[in-house]
Amino acid sequence: MKFRQLILLIVIAVVMYATNPGQERHEDKIRESFDDENPVAGALGVGWLRSKTIEYSDYRVLSLSRIDDDLVSIGLFGMVFVLNIESD
Repeated sequence: MKFRQLILLIVIAVVMYATNPGQERHEDKIRESFDDENPVAGALGVGWLRSKTIEYSDYRVLSLSRIDDDLVSIGLFGMVFVLNIESD
């Protein structure tokens, strides 16, 4: 049974590594989220500008992005989840 669990863990880690979204995917999702929450500012390009200020961290099996030390998105299994976008 331990061998199967080890194989399953390795398979999951390989899938997570292969599908880890890059910085561009994080930027796109952050921009989309900001534009949805702030349509006027989004039309002026503020969402694009905000997405370019992220600090991207790649941990190989997942990725994180921060703006001003605040976690704003998590990427894993090919998806990016935006947590918090505020228009300061």
